Amino acid sequence: MIRIWPITYIWNGQYMVPLPRFIRRCEEQFVVSEEYPLTMLDARSRKSHSHYFACIHEIFTNLPDGNSRFKSEDQFRKHTLIEAGYCSMRTIVCESEGHAERLAINVDTEFCPVIIVKGNVVVIYEAESQSAASMGHEKFQASKTAVLEAGAAAIGVTVAQLKKEAEKHFRPEPARRS
Repeated sequence: MIRIWPITYIWNGQYMVPLPRFIRRCEEQFVVSEEYPLTMLDARSRKSHSHYFACIHEIFTNLPDGNSRFKSEDQFRKHTLIEAGYCSMRTIVCESEGHAERLAINVDTEFCPVIIVKGNVVVIYEAESQSAASMGHEKFQASKTAVLEAGAAAIGVTVAQLKKEAEKHFRPEPARRS
């Protein structure tokens, strides 16, 4: 399956021009002189997105167990998405309990941090992607709220306190000039 990634453009008064950081992606995805439909995504702001990840960083650095449960901020975020139900689930029935245990050990937990073995059955939970291409604005906001609420509870603060503390590490992009 070929994955088509979204491209951000600027309207120059005559044409939609891709931002310089997307030129290589355009060269990979598109054929010169072919027609492609252009549609608006239900986009989220970069400021909101960056602040969300500043909050994740704040949660991760303040987890009471010294971060030992999670290898990275991203693994924490994905685990929390799974706990909130923003995930897919695969069930694999193995020949034996030993085979199930070996299979579970070899699953990369960075991308699917919840793996359950029951007898000869392995259940793998994978977090949904929160990318703009994968998750619309409303679903992203709901998943973001779920992660921040769970994270704030894990470190013993309110979401408002968490957001305020994250502001100290958050650097919004400068406003664009018209």
